[in-house]
Amino acid sequence: MSAVGVDSYSTYLDYLEVHQDEFTQLFNVILINVTSFFRDPDAWEFLKTDVVPKVIESSQRTGTPIRVWTAGCASGEESYSIAMLFAEALGAEQARDRVKSRPTCATNTSTIPPAGGSSRRICAAS
Repeated sequence: MSAVGVDSYSTYLDYLEVHQDEFTQLFNVILINVTSFFRDPDAWEFLKTDVVPKVIESSQRTGTPIRVWTAGCASGEESYSIAMLFAEALGAEQARDRVKSRPTCATNTSTIPPAGGSSRRICAAS
């Protein structure tokens, strides 16, 4: 907003309606345009050592499936990365049976095939 000289959300909304090219700039600012498997290794290590074991333990205790939502995934590497963590922890067959993955994207792009469970792509722009 400061880049275009507006100081409120309502004024910025008005600006967006008049300047359609601003949407591209906005998306470039808020969306990460890079992706890779296990990007941000410290975050993935935390998930692997602290979060995934607790999620698995809770799922076993309650008898419920594991549901994973990967918000804002680009081309799927994030969804595949989390599926790999669960496959490593549970074994591929159990992960396929117990983990339900729900990757979402911000743009209308191709569907990600299932990775470590049933998967479907839900796009905000579709």
